[in-house]
Amino acid sequence: MAARPPEINFVPHAWFEEHACTGHCAVLGFLPPGHTIYLDDRLDPLQDLAAQSILFHELVHYAQAESGAFTMLPDCLAWHEKEREAYLAQLRFLQQQNAGADVYERLGAHAPLQPCPE
Repeated sequence: MAARPPEINFVPHAWFEEHACTGHCAVLGFLPPGHTIYLDDRLDPLQDLAAQSILFHELVHYAQAESGAFTMLPDCLAWHEKEREAYLAQLRFLQQQNAGADVYERLGAHAPLQPCPE
């Protein structure tokens, strides 16, 4: 359990292109060091299951950061393992919610097939 819950901030997509990517990117959620999860302001986790799953994915990253998970691994490997765990948890969440194919299709553009960030 985290000592304190994260803050959730909704920001314009341009914020991600400046802080989470270099230029155009498909990122809709991001947890930099600290206690704030940033979500794209086009997301509505209260009404949309895909958006809920993106928030859930970022909450997994928050729990990882708070627990120190994967800190013994080299940076790139740690990043891949964190993403793997978060995507698997997100998939389990969607399965438990009986998500339809449309939800998975909308999330398909955000698959974890990325190189390590620089």
